[in-house]
Amino acid sequence: MRVAGDAICSDHDVALPRLYLLGQQKSGSTTMATAFYQAGVVPMVGYWPHGNVPGYLQSMRDNHSSIHLSGNIKESNLLAGTSTCHGASPVCMADAQLRWERKLVNFTQCAQRWRTTLLADMSTDYFPRAEYALALSRFYHTSVAQRLIFVVIMREPLQRFQSGFYWKFSPQHFGLPPSRKHAHNHTLRAELALLRAALPPNYTSVVPLWPRLARSKMLDRWVRSMYALNWGPWLEQFHASQFVALPMRWALEDVGRATQLVAQRFGVALHRQAHIRATARDALASQGRATGSTRARTRPSRRTATPTRRPAQVCSGLQRPTLRRTRGRLQGRLRAQCALGWCLGVRRGAARTTCCVA
Repeated sequence: MRVAGDAICSDHDVALPRLYLLGQQKSGSTTMATAFYQAGVVPMVGYWPHGNVPGYLQSMRDNHSSIHLSGNIKESNLLAGTSTCHGASPVCMADAQLRWERKLVNFTQCAQRWRTTLLADMSTDYFPRAEYALALSRFYHTSVAQRLIFVVIMREPLQRFQSGFYWKFSPQHFGLPPSRKHAHNHTLRAELALLRAALPPNYTSVVPLWPRLARSKMLDRWVRSMYALNWGPWLEQFHASQFVALPMRWALEDVGRATQLVAQRFGVALHRQAHIRATARDALASQGRATGSTRARTRPSRRTATPTRRPAQVCSGLQRPTLRRTRGRLQGRLRAQCALGWCLGVRRGAARTTCCVA
């Protein structure tokens, strides 16, 4: 195994990932994976003869980055199915590494083709899996492993837990017949009751049981939110200076800023793209200026549109019970009219209480 520019090459001249986006799920990992791709990172694609890899890759074994996001392969998960070793025996690890490198045969001629490219394996599932930290430390030689870059996106734990629950058990599928797809009868209240029954009473009691708890599928949404315990296995295998922890809100406010932080810290060539440099609000404003039709310009025209009825008649009519039942259909129009103080010429505050019946 050797280093060639920005690339890491195996003994079989296959390029290996250098940047790992470890997760977590429901923390903006997909957004950051796309941002890294737009900044010049090439997401590595596992070779599957009959899988979801584009036919161009299957037939030509080429790796032009413009097609790497086709077929939902922007999050590669190349370690999935490779690290099933118990006890990390040398024979088992050697076999796991061989299976892992077979997924990377699209990336041959490492030194010639990939020395100036930052290759990445991006996932939502690596961070809570201690076996993946151990596998990577065995797959890379010690001197080469020090060049690896790990990015973790961290969200407020309770928000991440709640978002993960509703991602798995969507409210719109609650109570559907069992034959329907995604049907379930899970509620957040029941999930919390399950955790209270299944978990030890305090954090101190959880720590010695963590390896067993982390493997439980029933506790998956809770496990992914326990950041301190998830960090442990990774920091045991790799130095802390190899990690970048991005607070989700900070990173998503300006994803270009987040990618540049990684580029400057590790000296890699990531180019800050114009379309991901500013915040979302600035991007929308600039788009509106280019088209000449921003939201700020169009809003007054909607509010000042001529109503079909005189405002005084509409607002006074709302006091009658028969029209109150129809206020849902008129709600959008009346809010705009009453907000402008149209009801009998009263000021805006009075208009909201007198005319716009809640």
